[in-house]
Amino acid sequence: MSDIYLALFIVACIACVSWGLDRMSRVYQYPFFMGGIFAAFLVPQALSLYLTKKLPSETALERVLLMSFLCATASFLSAWLPAPKKPIRLLQQSLSDKKLFQIGLILAAAGLIFSRWASGTEATVNNRGQLTGLRTILSTFTYLSLPGLSILLSLCLKCPTMSRLVATLFAALGPLQRVVFYGRREVIASLLLTVALTLFFHRGWKPPRSLVVGGVVFALLAIPLAGEYRRISSSGDWSQLWNLDPVGTLQADISNAKDLELEWAALQMDAAVKTGQYGYGVGYWNELVFRFIPGQLVGRDFKSSLMIETQSFNLKKLYDGFVVNPGLVPTGVCDSFLEFDYFGCLVFLALGYLYKVLWTSATRDNSFVAQLLYVSFIPSALKGVTHGTRTCLADMTFYLIFLGIAVLYARKRVRTSQSIATTS
Repeated sequence: MSDIYLALFIVACIACVSWGLDRMSRVYQYPFFMGGIFAAFLVPQALSLYLTKKLPSETALERVLLMSFLCATASFLSAWLPAPKKPIRLLQQSLSDKKLFQIGLILAAAGLIFSRWASGTEATVNNRGQLTGLRTILSTFTYLSLPGLSILLSLCLKCPTMSRLVATLFAALGPLQRVVFYGRREVIASLLLTVALTLFFHRGWKPPRSLVVGGVVFALLAIPLAGEYRRISSSGDWSQLWNLDPVGTLQADISNAKDLELEWAALQMDAAVKTGQYGYGVGYWNELVFRFIPGQLVGRDFKSSLMIETQSFNLKKLYDGFVVNPGLVPTGVCDSFLEFDYFGCLVFLALGYLYKVLWTSATRDNSFVAQLLYVSFIPSALKGVTHGTRTCLADMTFYLIFLGIAVLYARKRVRTSQSIATTS
């Protein structure tokens, strides 16, 4: 059955991408993005596991391929979920351009400052292999530069001035620095999506179909090269870029089946089934506590007390000395399964509905708040595939907190008729 599940997974990815390419405005929507990242990030790994038969059992392979297919299909089916018929009042806010400009500058400056600060801070890892400590907190705040860039670019497109143009270029400085010097895949995707989506919402810009297809192919070839690029950037010998072989690296990754996120996912999923241990949503709570409760301030014991004990699989004992490479990241296919078994694919359907609500409000109702949230949340959806749906939820919560504060500050105060009468 593994060959059938693999074929179905590939077909689901093709369906998502084809749906987007059929009408170019769809390339900015959730199903297309998800199909593209499933295809570029997980399909090569799925092929590798299928060809090398590296997993301990055929059942484990079938399970991870079936779950991958279900998650991709759920993302695709979200395109047919009903959109809200009436404008959502909470998203219909009249905002001050002057205050938005101030917010954009603050977010951009904060992202750049925290990026510099984080780069000079030592990284630490907890007993679960997660990055922790001060550097983790600082790195999270570096992403504030992206909504700052979206705000400033929106204002610049609305009414171009020299100050707005300079501020927009300044906001792009932080993300560009992380792309060039650290080769961060998610930052590259986030930066491109931030600019493209902002241009679409304010200028209706749609990329040529050939450019979109080229982007998917580029992602497919570039993802395996990320580690090699980081090595070159850290050495400073940029001439080594000419020695990169994207096609050869992709072929080698497929044939070697070494250090694959999908292998780690398959083993964790297999262990969950064998032990009958599922999180039932607890993992999402624990991730929020891990991300937003600073142990340095409240104490690590208190922080640990807020987290609920979940499944703990000894993969080294269960699978003949398997050791997780610290560089691997959890996937949404895995963590959603660990919470709800195969029903975890519905997490991707629920995310699809959220993005459809925001998309409808951003395009049909022309809500700037919805546009800003959509631009900020879409990179989180991609990380829902690569880094897990728990990370996706935590990222969205992070942006919601800061953008919510920003909207409250920038909101125009409307005087009621009663207050006007009292004043007169």
